[in-house]
Amino acid sequence: MRKVISLALLLTSILGAQAWKQYLLPQPRHFSGIVVDQNGKPIQAVRIDHSGDIRVARQTDTQGKFDFETAVPAVVFRKEGYQSVFVRTDSSVLHVVMSASRVPEFPGCPAGARIDSIDGWGAFFAFPQTQGVSAAPQVRDIDYGARSYSVGKGKGARGIMHGSGPMWNFGMPPDPEIWRSVKYQETTFSRGNVAITASRGEFNNGNRWRYLGKFGESASYSDLEPATADVLDQLLDGACWKSISVQ
Repeated sequence: MRKVISLALLLTSILGAQAWKQYLLPQPRHFSGIVVDQNGKPIQAVRIDHSGDIRVARQTDTQGKFDFETAVPAVVFRKEGYQSVFVRTDSSVLHVVMSASRVPEFPGCPAGARIDSIDGWGAFFAFPQTQGVSAAPQVRDIDYGARSYSVGKGKGARGIMHGSGPMWNFGMPPDPEIWRSVKYQETTFSRGNVAITASRGEFNNGNRWRYLGKFGESASYSDLEPATADVLDQLLDGACWKSISVQ
């Protein structure tokens, strides 16, 4: 099973890299530096995600150092127990400081709450019924279930796509969202032994994106003007973990 997942991840990365080439730099640049904690102590085995290296897992060495060529404009440094750090690769400051961080528990859904979610497919995220946001009927394919939550109607409707299934998602925001961002914020939650990533960012044009995901499930919107994003943020801010998911 692990080999199947690894192969699927590799194929997804290859196809994604081809589709997202427009977001890469014209030429690779040298990217090196050191990652330390708040006391200046080097941190080893920090992952450097969204680096565009589909066959290499980038991370810091035993001295907290990293050194490689990359054509991506931004990456995220991640390590369990520390707050993730977003870094543009053109930054002249390559002394990355990571702060120790407690991982909060993802909230459970209150009893009797009016929520919308996906039935089955390993889905546990649920969202409060929110004024101004319409929940579409659930749809499904051979290996996933999905539901959209929209502001507006018809062709002008913009919203959140919530999906779940064994190969729906790998628990991190899409690379292009990271690469295009000029502002970025990330929080990691846990629910039992499940890691949950909540990310949001802003593009040069002022539009925003947001992502909530765990392995196999995500809810996200992309490239939305602030007024629409503000409404959908109410729904995502109220996200909770439902008690059971039945296939």
